[in-house]
Parts: sequence; C-alpha cells; structure tokens
Amino acid sequence: MGFLDLAVYVVGFWVILHVLRFLSRRRYPSASYSLPGSRSLSKPSSTNIVLEQCYLRAELKGLNRLHDDFVTWLEKSSSFRQLASLVYDLGSVLSLIGVVLAIVFLGWTLVQLGAKAFTVPSSTPSTLFHVGTVYKRQLQEGNTATPHDGTQRSFVGDHPISFLIPGVTIPFSHLIPLLVTLLIAQGLHEVGHAFAAALDSIPILSCGLTLTLIVPAAFVSLPSHAVKRCSPRSRLRIISSGPFHNLVLWAAIALWTVLGIDRIFWSLAGYQYVGHFGRAIVNINTESSLHQYLPIGSIITKLDDYRLVSFDSSHDPWTEYLTRPIVFNTGIQLGWCVARDWVLSHDESCCTSHNQTSGVSCFASKPSASTPLIQRCLPPLTILDVKSSQAARRCSSASDCTETDFCLISKSKNVMMRIEYYISDSVVPGIPHDDLDARLKSIVWSGPKEEILEDVEVGTYLPRFPFLPRRLPTTIGLFVEYLSTLSLSLFLLNLLPLPLLDGGQLLDAALDFAEPYMPPVQEDHYSLSNLEAGNVDPNTGRSIAATARWKQQVLDASMMLTAILLSCCGSLGLINIATGK
Repeated sequence: MGFLDLAVYVVGFWVILHVLRFLSRRRYPSASYSLPGSRSLSKPSSTNIVLEQCYLRAELKGLNRLHDDFVTWLEKSSSFRQLASLVYDLGSVLSLIGVVLAIVFLGWTLVQLGAKAFTVPSSTPSTLFHVGTVYKRQLQEGNTATPHDGTQRSFVGDHPISFLIPGVTIPFSHLIPLLVTLLIAQGLHEVGHAFAAALDSIPILSCGLTLTLIVPAAFVSLPSHAVKRCSPRSRLRIISSGPFHNLVLWAAIALWTVLGIDRIFWSLAGYQYVGHFGRAIVNINTESSLHQYLPIGSIITKLDDYRLVSFDSSHDPWTEYLTRPIVFNTGIQLGWCVARDWVLSHDESCCTSHNQTSGVSCFASKPSASTPLIQRCLPPLTILDVKSSQAARRCSSASDCTETDFCLISKSKNVMMRIEYYISDSVVPGIPHDDLDARLKSIVWSGPKEEILEDVEVGTYLPRFPFLPRRLPTTIGLFVEYLSTLSLSLFLLNLLPLPLLDGGQLLDAALDFAEPYMPPVQEDHYSLSNLEAGNVDPNTGRSIAATARWKQQVLDASMMLTAILLSCCGSLGLINIATGK
C-alpha cells in the first residue's frame, strides 16, 4: 500500500463516518449521540461517541464503574495498597531522574544536530528515485567470509533521535504496526495514572480512545481539584505513574531480549535463528523487480562488503546500512583496479547514449599523468563480485593500481549495490551444505537503497517445518521493537518540563515535596501580624509569597530552557533535512 492508497482509504473512512452521522441525525433528531448504533451506548455508564471533522472520540463510561470497584477493593486491602504505594513511590524517584535525563538528552541531541548541520559532508553516492535494475550472475567458486578489500566504512548521520516516518525513515508498510503499538504504549501510560489515582481513592471523570485523522490515542481524565488536594507525595505518584509504566514495559522488553528468552521461545516454537549468518528473506513485494531474483526463504549474507551478521538482537545491520548514507573514511570516492585489456575489449555506447543497456553500466577510469580518461560499458557484477575472475581491489587513484590496470569508478547516477545471498534448505532442499558454489549467489542492484528496504522484508528466523508461517517471528518482532522504542520515547518526552506534559506537573509537585526541607524565614518576619495577614505559613514558618516566587522561578527557568532546546533542535533538524544531511 502506497501513500495515495492510504490517502484514499483515510478520506473514504471519514466520509463514511460523516455520512452515517448525517443519516443518524435525520432518523433520531433529538438524540444526543453522533453515530448510528450509539443510541443504546450513549446511556449513562456506557459509551459516548463524538465526531467532529477528522476527530473521533469514544468515552468508555463503563470503565468508570470498574475503576470505582477497584478503589473500593483497595480500601479493603490495606497491605496491597501500601505495597503498591511503595512501588509507585519508586516510580516517582525514577521519573524525577528521568526529567534530568530528558533535558540532558535534549541537549546532547542539540549538539549532535548542530555538528551535523555545520559540518561539510564528504562526497556520497547520489540516488535517483526510479525503478531499479537488477544484474544477476551465479558465483563461479566457493565464497569466503572475508570481504575482498580492507576498506573500512563508517555510517554518517548518527544522532540520538531517529524520527519514525513511514515511507521516509521506515518502510511505509510499518505504518499500521507503528500506530497500533503507539496506542498500546499510550494506553498503558494512561492506565498508570488511573491506577495511582485509585491508591488515593480519586475517581476518574472519563476515559476512552480518540482518533485524529489516522493517529489513535488513549486518555484518562482525573478531577484536578481532587489531585491538587493530595499531598505532594501522592501527587508525585499520580503524575509519574504514566511514565513509570512506560519505563517498566521498556525494561521488561529489554530484559527479555538481553537474556535471550526470545530465541528460546522461537526455538521451542519450531524456528531456527539465522541472525549470526545474515538476514532471512521472509517476503518480497510482488511488484518489485527483485521478486524474480531473490528467492523467499534464502538468507542475505552481505550488502556490498558489509556483512549482515549480528549476535545482538537489538542491532539491525540491514536497516542501518539501507537507511544511512555511506562514506569512506578517506572522503574520496573509491574505485576498482581492473585489467586494462579486459576493459578495452568493451564498447562505450551506454556512456554516450541516454538509453540503458541491459546488464552493463558505465565505468570511467580515474585520470592520471600516464592514464587518459577511458569510459566503457562493463557488467557491474563481474567487477563487484568477489569470486569473479575480474574481481578487483579498491583504489582511490590510478597510482593504487598496477600499470596493467585501470582505476575505474562508476559513472551511473544510481547507487550500485551487490547483494549476496545463501540458498537455504527451505528454498531448494537436498543441496550439500559444503557445496557453496550451488548455495551462494549474488546480484547487483542499481537504484535507490530505500526501494530495497521498502520491498524486501527480512528477519532473523526461518521455520524448521514447512507448515509454519515464515513471517510470524518477523511480524511479532516488529511489534515488540516498536513497542519498546515508543515506550522509552513516551517516558522521556512526557518528562520534559513543559506545561502540557507530565514533566511540568511532576516538577511542580517535586518542589512542593521539597518545601518542608527549605530554611525558614527570619524570626522578625515570623510575627503575629504576618500570621494574621496570611503572609507566613504557620506550620513551616516560611513566607508564602517568597516560597511561591522561588517555586515559580524554578518552573519558569526549566520550562524556558526546555523550550529553547526544543526549538533549536527543531530548527537544526529542518536545516539538516533541507540540506540533505
């Protein structure tokens, strides 16, 4: 599904909802509901649905009664209530630490984005977004695990924040898993607020789900006056409980991964882990030109000279290589040393004509004092293939090659990428495992890397039995990965000290909690006249006005700092996008 298909579905969805609301109003003009079928659901303690433009809100009033029953049970279970209060007190401490970490993280992001924005980039391969071309040839000899050159590559553009934008930074097909996991993470966040409120016998006013265009969300509304009447400790628990739930979920997923429980689970379910060898192809878009060349079930072992080996399940070399621009450490476009006689035996028709010739691409020699500029149409796989008779070492200039070789660079405007894959038993059973000539193949892709990421779905597990679904571990793993990422993101973002986020309210409650530990006012201020005028708190002996000013100054300073950091990060991010960095 592409962007235009999504737009059609979204427009159709909202048009249908508004048509249904129009018909329901004509049939029940005096009813208070907005959609047909909600007449019986709009009674008290049930569901109320509101539709406005591209905003849909469903208040699940039945959950209010469930929350009230839970509050009644907590009042009878004092031991559980005390234990839960201690756990959420720990959550308050962790969330306060999270406020500091969120600000530090934002500052670190600003430094990274600034360094990227004001750094002159090295030359990177250009990409044109059009249909790619595939060149294929079988390997002639056994493969080795060592790349054919010792060139070290580095990924540029590393920064702490990675925006999850379907069709840009992640495949467009990930849109639905991204939205579903966002709803789950946010729902768990709101459950935290409701649970902590129940510990102090605070009811909820409303709760439910919303849909804004295509973005779902969950909400819980608490009576503000009841929360303000709570002690600072209770307010800290209620405010921090949402981020605390997100942190606990992230930690649980991280622990599950670090301990390798996921591998044990999938092994017992009948799947084999292949991440230490490469990335298994579990699905390919049938409209992609790669569909007829890459067998589903085979294992991609290399992209160019970059091996897709990962012993850490949190590291994804496939996505990393295909989403980040690649430069060589020298900052110079490297070429290949290729035999002169073989190069000169080809013509240069594709270099002088706009018509593409199937199976070949234009290469040019790097000129030197003794080497003129030579352009020839050469089969790229023959040069890039590590086992080809013409397989070449890399060069930065003609002096890196012998007198019998040219230092060739690609003149194609497309990125050329060698894809090496291993034919597993699930594709062609019966091939001896030591017959690498039959199992190891390679193709060369000419086109945008993003198209490979969009069209080819890979994973780290293959089924041991043919009746098991090949995409199941990848699909579940994708949901778990996004759930982990979004949980940690919600924890940090919600703790930024801003008025509309949990961080601003948490800092306010923390200052109230710290007030008893502040030094009292001078004795001459602690007089009967000040007490009668209400200028001094009789319990603490502190000036109410001075305390309020101090508290407001701290809140204003923290919020101002956060706003400045956010605006600078946004501006630098836009600069990097505009300059293609």
